[in-house]
Amino acid sequence: MTQKRIEQVNASFDALVEKMHADGFPVGDQMEMLNKEFTKRGLRIYDKPIPTFLKPFFMTAKRRLYVGRAVAAVMSIMEKITDLYFEDDSVRDIYKLTEDEDRLVRAHTGLLRKVKRARLDAFCTEDALKFIEFNCDSPGGSAYTDTQTDVLESMEVMKRFRADHALTRE
Repeated sequence: MTQKRIEQVNASFDALVEKMHADGFPVGDQMEMLNKEFTKRGLRIYDKPIPTFLKPFFMTAKRRLYVGRAVAAVMSIMEKITDLYFEDDSVRDIYKLTEDEDRLVRAHTGLLRKVKRARLDAFCTEDALKFIEFNCDSPGGSAYTDTQTDVLESMEVMKRFRADHALTRE
């Protein structure tokens, strides 16, 4: 799928929402339904549903590959930064770990990588990918992706959109 096709898909989605609204379908209620379903399925941060948009973020296969490569590069850098804790005493104070935390991170897991789970928060636009935060202390949001996608795809606007567009979940 080319960038031009992505623009067409976005325009088609917007047109569908406008048509549903013009036909009297309560499109605004879809967001409320989405939030209720998120709450019901435990997709919450504290007592609120995980923030999301009713419209998916469409990207080309080429763009997805680019994002994947960028994530792999950043994770490799994070792994090297983590290695510094074990290799350079002068850097250790930066981490501010307690004695108990130090013992925990030194526990042998048998795994090669020290960063086992992490979530990179980023903004992805047509011409930029900007990482804003590295979350390794609570990367749980990524565990909800499949359920979030299931809920989103159950919304009437997405059912109608899928009727005319072949989409993948990747």
